[in-house]
Amino acid sequence: LGVNVITGSGDVARRALAAGCNALSIIDGFQLAADLANDQSITVMARRYVRSMPPADPDLIFEGAASPHVVYLTPLNECDVICYGSPEEIARRAGYDREMWRKMKARGRKYAGGGFSVGTPDYTRPDICDAMRTHYAPLYADGMAINYHLYSPTPTHAMDEWYEGRYRFLFTHCGFDPSPNLAGIYCDETGLDQGGVGGFPAHGQSAADIGAWCRRFLDASQGNGYGNMLRAAVIFQAGNVTDWNGYNVDYAFPEIGAAAQAPVMRTLNRPRMIDTAQQPAIVPTPQKVMAQYEVTL
Repeated sequence: LGVNVITGSGDVARRALAAGCNALSIIDGFQLAADLANDQSITVMARRYVRSMPPADPDLIFEGAASPHVVYLTPLNECDVICYGSPEEIARRAGYDREMWRKMKARGRKYAGGGFSVGTPDYTRPDICDAMRTHYAPLYADGMAINYHLYSPTPTHAMDEWYEGRYRFLFTHCGFDPSPNLAGIYCDETGLDQGGVGGFPAHGQSAADIGAWCRRFLDASQGNGYGNMLRAAVIFQAGNVTDWNGYNVDYAFPEIGAAAQAPVMRTLNRPRMIDTAQQPAIVPTPQKVMAQYEVTL
């Protein structure tokens, strides 16, 4: 558990590590990510932020993808470029991830495809589940990880499979192999994200409140049958005190780090079967447009 760092030269990331965080996600700072990942006791993810369809070229997207220890995330972030509301979109998205994974695997590098957002894809639809089974499950079985965003919609939301545990449906309804020997799920955005409001600070949440949320998230994510598939999760965001200040959790580094270091209480219970439950309405959040990180590829 740790934080998503979207600005800075590395000072923010190193402060988070010093406070006990053991996972980071770095946007566009690929040399920084490689340097930090030399400490293999932590998990480091890295993403290229794009606003248009990127080429399936790791050398361009990841600046050489030089570290075997970094988990390189698909640049297909949520619905920014290709969405996943239809089987056709899922097939197109998987085609891009398939090509990237082929090249990354040849380089001996880690890669997490997908880039799905909280509440999506709509696993109540059999055609969506079939598309995930057809196009993404084989990539996962071949060793590619999956990238997922797992937010709570409110500060007091009871952790469930619709929001914080969305990835579980990959294993229960989409034919993904639950073997613990496969790459698993990497979450480079979690925390609180209420549409039209924002994150923890926008809700007036204290550092202690954030620490308590972290404990609930860890305990819930590590239970419910497929929790061990979630390898790492980082809260969005740290370092940006301007346009994304409503999500900035810099003030809670000690509490996030303490949660990351504490033993997980595994409360085991099976998720509700999706066939007999109706998905709650997912309130869309405005696109996370970080203009200062736009690049032309």
